[in-house]
Amino acid sequence: MFQYFGPVTFASDQEPSPGREVLFAPPDDIDYAYFSLPPSVDTSRLPQNWRLLPQKTLVIDKQGLGLWGNLFRDDVKNKIRKARRERVMISIASRLPKELWDTAYARKSLRTPIDPSVLEKWCDDLVAASLLAIHVASIDGRPVAFRGELMFGEYAYDWIAGSDPQYHSTGANQLLMAEIGDEISKMSFLAWDLVGGQVESIADFKKSFGAAEVIHYHVSAALTAKGRIYSALRKLRYGFSRRG
Repeated sequence: MFQYFGPVTFASDQEPSPGREVLFAPPDDIDYAYFSLPPSVDTSRLPQNWRLLPQKTLVIDKQGLGLWGNLFRDDVKNKIRKARRERVMISIASRLPKELWDTAYARKSLRTPIDPSVLEKWCDDLVAASLLAIHVASIDGRPVAFRGELMFGEYAYDWIAGSDPQYHSTGANQLLMAEIGDEISKMSFLAWDLVGGQVESIADFKKSFGAAEVIHYHVSAALTAKGRIYSALRKLRYGFSRRG
C-alpha cells in the first residue's frame, strides 16, 4: 500500500534507534530482510552484505514547489483550462471515495490490494490524526476523481488516487493535481514525493507537472543459512543486483 517500507524510528540521529539496529545489527531470529528505503536514507552506511536495487520515484522539491504552476507542460495547462470551463470543483473530503478507488483497479481488471472498507477505516484514522488530506474533483456534485496526500514531518506523499475514466477528457485529474500542489506549495515541506516512477504512463503524468526522477533503493540481506537459500531462490526468480 506504500512505496517505502521497513524499519520506522522517530528518534533523532543522536539517539539509539531500533530501526538502525535492524539495519546494522539485525536480531538473530531474522533470516532475510527486505526494505524499500526513501530517498532521504543514506545507503552508503549500510554494511557490504546488503544488496541494493535502484528504484525511481517522482519528486517536486522545495524549489519546484516554489515555482508551482510555472513548470507545467502545455497540455496540462490546456486541460486545466478545460476543467474550469467544465466547472470541475475541487474540495477536501472527510472520507475515502471508495467507489472511485475500486473503479481505478476495476478498469484494469485488477482487484484492490485490500478491501475498500478496510482502506476507508485506515483513512478515517489518518484524517483524524491530521496525517492525510483527501481531495476530490466533482462535476455537478458527482465525484469523478480523488487523491490522498500523506503529510508528516518535512515531506508530503501522493499516496492513493482514483478516477472515473469517463471523465478523463474533462481535465479533472490535471486540475486536481494543480490545486493540491498549490496548497502543498504554501506549506513548509522540503519535498512532495509523488511516489512511483516505475510505470511509464504514471511517471509521464507526474512529470508533466514538473516532477523530477529521484533514485531510492530496495535493500535486502540474507542473514542466516536459511536466508541465503531464500535469497538464491528469489534471485533466480526475479533477479537482484548487488550494490555497485
